[in-house]
Amino acid sequence: MHAVAFDTLEAAKRLRAAGFDETQSDALVGAFASNMLQGLASKDDLTHLEESIRKDMLHMEERLDARLAQQDARMAQLEERMNVKLAKLEERMNVKFGRIEDNLGYRLTVRMAGTIIVVFGGLRLLEHFFFLS
Repeated sequence: MHAVAFDTLEAAKRLRAAGFDETQSDALVGAFASNMLQGLASKDDLTHLEESIRKDMLHMEERLDARLAQQDARMAQLEERMNVKLAKLEERMNVKFGRIEDNLGYRLTVRMAGTIIVVFGGLRLLEHFFFLS
């Protein structure tokens, strides 16, 4: 904002030179100067405005802090829910992998047993042909 300098004495002299009498020129310059100063802010006005803005900013900061705290709490809840779900998923996967391991173990046992039977049967046949002949 720019300060406006208004020389009331010079304005009154100009009005008198233009034909106004002293009373008229003083009244007109006084009214003009008074009206002109009404739109200008005083130091007290600016101080009050600054205090008001500071209060508003503090209030906004408090509201923002409260909302951030709410979001932090919500994120913590979501994280906890995710951890629970992941733990349940891990448990289900362990059960399924355990079943797969058991099934594979059973299949391997059956195959090994079949292989052993075939090998011993083959050895028995070889023994029968070579030692009995």
